[in-house]
Amino acid sequence: MKHDALVQKAMNRVRLSQNNNIRRVREEGGNYFTDNAPVVDIVNNIIEEAIARRASDIHFEPVADGIRCRLRIDGQLERLYDTIPQDLQDFIISRIKIMCDMDIAEHRIPQDGRFPYNGEADIRVSVLPLINGEKVVMR
Repeated sequence: MKHDALVQKAMNRVRLSQNNNIRRVREEGGNYFTDNAPVVDIVNNIIEEAIARRASDIHFEPVADGIRCRLRIDGQLERLYDTIPQDLQDFIISRIKIMCDMDIAEHRIPQDGRFPYNGEADIRVSVLPLINGEKVVMR
């Protein structure tokens, strides 16, 4: 029980931080891809949460009203965020593509890439075009 309470408290902190970052993206103009930009913070927070929870995969799935973010933990997909707003979808996908040196202008064909993350993980990324946008799977 104590462990569950600590995990829940950490998730609440991440969600609060995530909501603040999403609000900053909407309110601020300028470059969304600099190292201190809100989109960078959003993507880094998701990756760090996945590493902390020992997830094997991170799935970004486009849905009608945004992106659903899920983690594969012990073979089960668990929702990390129900929906990240649709107006951030292209920015988040582009940020991930930039990290992998993928073509950010290509949206019609599948792409694969990889990048090291803070010396903690070597992350492989697959981007697949779907009807509502692009699906990203990070392993």
